Amino acid sequence: MTQTRACLVDVYETLICYDFEAHSAALAAAAGVALADWQRAQLEAVDHLDRGRLSMTETIAWILRNCGIEPAPELIGDLVRADRDLMAGGCRAYDDAVPFLRDARSRGLKIALVSNCGDETRPRLNRLGLAPLADELVLSCEVGAAKPDAEIYRRALDALGVRAADAVMIDDQAGYCAGAEAAGVRAVQVTRNGQPPDPRFTSVSTLADVPALL
Repeated sequence: MTQTRACLVDVYETLICYDFEAHSAALAAAAGVALADWQRAQLEAVDHLDRGRLSMTETIAWILRNCGIEPAPELIGDLVRADRDLMAGGCRAYDDAVPFLRDARSRGLKIALVSNCGDETRPRLNRLGLAPLADELVLSCEVGAAKPDAEIYRRALDALGVRAADAVMIDDQAGYCAGAEAAGVRAVQVTRNGQPPDPRFTSVSTLADVPALL
């Protein structure tokens, strides 16, 4: 059996806890649009945000237009600030996040945090003390590739200098686990808060159970 040399670790809902449903509801209410309309437009825009094609300001403007709202600069500014403040106040590291990363480092494993995200994630990882515990941050908005595309996994492997067969991807999303395995990286799914596991992957309900699988 190949020895694990590296962990590729997802960020949101794997290391960081945040209520994205409540976040969307708050922004939709501030914009004066129905939550379902906001979420539909947000879903259409998120891939562009994740790949760095749109800034958060541009994303908010795009969502407003697609909800039939004139994207006035003042409204956009208010929503961008609300987005930033909500995330700053609501994001926290799961209790098992820092112990897991420290344990992995103590075992000599290389670590890359691999996230589909906007440009606010790097400073957030620094503020939460997670960035210093990783060797590399491979953020979709910076590399122009997003999970489940093979490119973002290859970027992480290249940054760490390891082969796909020597790495494990730890992620809460089954689709992203599938993308990792398609790229040759073994996947472990983290299922929190009663999330049902996907039978295709080894699953854990806490990061504390991951080391035994490495």
